[in-house]
Amino acid sequence: MTPALPEALTDPPWLRRPKRAADWKAVTIAGLEPPPGRLVRWAPGERDQWLGQPGSGDEADWRVKIDRYFGPHGGASFGQAEVLAHAPEHLARPLLPRFAPRDDASLGHWLQPLLARFELDVWDIVVRLAESRPTRNGWAMLPMLGADTARIAAYWLYKLKTARHLAERWFERHGPLAAGYYLVPDALGGAPAPRRHAVHALRHVAAMDSGLVLRAARAFGDEAADAVAKLLAAPSGVAPAQRPTSPPPFPKWADAAALPRPVLRDGGEFPAAETRNLVLLLAMAGRPDDFPGVDDALAEVAAAAEPASLAEFAWGLFEDWAAAGHPARDEFAMRALGRFGDAGTVRRLAPLAAGWTRPDARDRMSGALRAIARIGGPAAAVHLNDVAMRARTKTLRHVARHHLGELAAADGLTTEQLADRLVPDFGLDVSGALTLDYGPRRFTVALDEQLVPFVVDDHARIRKALPKPGVKDDPALAEAARVRFAELRKDVRVVAADRLARLEEAMIDGRGWTPAEFGAHVAGHPLVRHIARRLVWRTADGTSFRIAEDGTHADASDETVALDPHAIVTVAHPVHLTETELKTWTALFADYEMLQPFPQLGRPRHPLTEGERGAGRLVRLEGATAPVEDLRALLRRDGWRQAPADRGVRPWIAVRVADVSVVADLDPGLPDHGRRDAADQTLRRVRVADSPYRDPRPGDPPLRFGDLPAGAVSEVIAALEAVIRARP
Repeated sequence: MTPALPEALTDPPWLRRPKRAADWKAVTIAGLEPPPGRLVRWAPGERDQWLGQPGSGDEADWRVKIDRYFGPHGGASFGQAEVLAHAPEHLARPLLPRFAPRDDASLGHWLQPLLARFELDVWDIVVRLAESRPTRNGWAMLPMLGADTARIAAYWLYKLKTARHLAERWFERHGPLAAGYYLVPDALGGAPAPRRHAVHALRHVAAMDSGLVLRAARAFGDEAADAVAKLLAAPSGVAPAQRPTSPPPFPKWADAAALPRPVLRDGGEFPAAETRNLVLLLAMAGRPDDFPGVDDALAEVAAAAEPASLAEFAWGLFEDWAAAGHPARDEFAMRALGRFGDAGTVRRLAPLAAGWTRPDARDRMSGALRAIARIGGPAAAVHLNDVAMRARTKTLRHVARHHLGELAAADGLTTEQLADRLVPDFGLDVSGALTLDYGPRRFTVALDEQLVPFVVDDHARIRKALPKPGVKDDPALAEAARVRFAELRKDVRVVAADRLARLEEAMIDGRGWTPAEFGAHVAGHPLVRHIARRLVWRTADGTSFRIAEDGTHADASDETVALDPHAIVTVAHPVHLTETELKTWTALFADYEMLQPFPQLGRPRHPLTEGERGAGRLVRLEGATAPVEDLRALLRRDGWRQAPADRGVRPWIAVRVADVSVVADLDPGLPDHGRRDAADQTLRRVRVADSPYRDPRPGDPPLRFGDLPAGAVSEVIAALEAVIRARP
């Protein structure tokens, strides 16, 4: 008996009339309006990042630029944008009404600092330029929440392939509730195009949380809520007043006859005609409301075909697309990998994505990482984590971490918890050793205190590397062993650097592990245990301990410590240790000649007083003076930034701690870099604030230093103490 092919391929959905649920009827409710108002919703630290480093130059220099770019003869839009983004605010803000870039202007990264600085005052400009050139200017629209930006995001999601990833990011940022408030009126309105876009977007965010969409709909009345509930429950692809349209043209670069043929689970492969229809289905999948039933059709294909054969088909399609130069209009080939790919697809795709670092490959790189994240599973998590550690560009690392966070959340984990689970063991045994075989000879590979692999031969002699093969050695085994050792050295260096950075961050931020997590991913891990054994650990009840040579936990007197199953284990920051504990642990580590992987016991400690814990200012530092060059050196450290220039000076420096900022207000203020006659700066105030740009408003909840991680506060104090020259 010949196996039956999926009806979705023999009778594709674009030839059918759309099926409607018997109990669902399109409802139009006139007069609904989205909520008024506009809001720029910043992620923690994002506004500071978008502001970037202010431009240099004194006020006279900026007035010359203003005359050049805003004078009678006008000037280039990017020049005007630079002035607005970085000139002193008293000079820049009055120029805003004269800033009217053309719709075809590609201002790129300039829109981000403009939005960060002026927010609602440049809203219309950002929206207009994002609409006119989405792929170049659309990124600036992501924090903007309003009726107009919601409609644009819905349009991009539905219609614009090149900006669909931006729309997805917009809806992820603002969530189902906000999307519902702004899009329900269009989804139930009478205008066909906005209705199609809004319905598609509501279904997209309902996949995140349908309850929040219905909660937003109920704000417009029970009738609207019932209509939206029925709309979301309707079959995939059903939308008001929709009819199937012709499929997109078959891509010229694809050859259905030459593609790997999917194989039915019951035996037999797809004929060329059905394979061609599958390519068309994938091309249509980004617009399910234009092509009713397309998602159901692809689900039918996935149920009928062998998953491995679909993964090979998708990879063949992707390779043809890549050979054609990755045309953006046919990005569905990348999405097909996410829909049909498997762990093997991840292993093939991840190295390619890591190499796409050119600016014109940004969208393709983002698409590849989205595909990997959609495939999911351990292989996807491993490779996303690898890209997050190794990628050459900060943008690529950030995108990989974002998708890694999505995978972690799907498993009920934090990103750090998932990263713990992804640390490879490199084949090391429980003692942290690995045996490599030359045939007649064997060598043991172990790690030294710096996590550098070394070799011990059969005569217990220590070598830095494997010896050259001898005449009696097996050439194939010896070559494989040498390759393995070289890869181990390279891979351990990358992973160890990542682990060291994460553990030091955990010490500062106060991140903790349960005893089970600690045993599995720290103390018992063949690689991480080498680092962990040279640190002091602590539980919330004040018990400090180390990991002994036999893997047990020992206190400073070498007495065994039993962890309570409900305890939380942290890397002990010295601010949490008493002076006696600190001296005892320092002496013990010195006796055992243990070098710490990063400064811990010898780290400066600055505990808060009881009064400081309940206050929002650090009076102990106020009034002290610091040289300008030392403050500028501090700004080169991660996390620190300075204020935009105002009349040639920058009145504060700040660092992000948890979800707030610790701000040092300066007097007279840091001068621009061109000034060499700068006086020492006085720390006028040292405060904790939601934003360094404003003081607390009446009614704001009080912010106290005691609510911040004590380790992080100690680090801030240590950084400022290091630059202070004189005290009041």
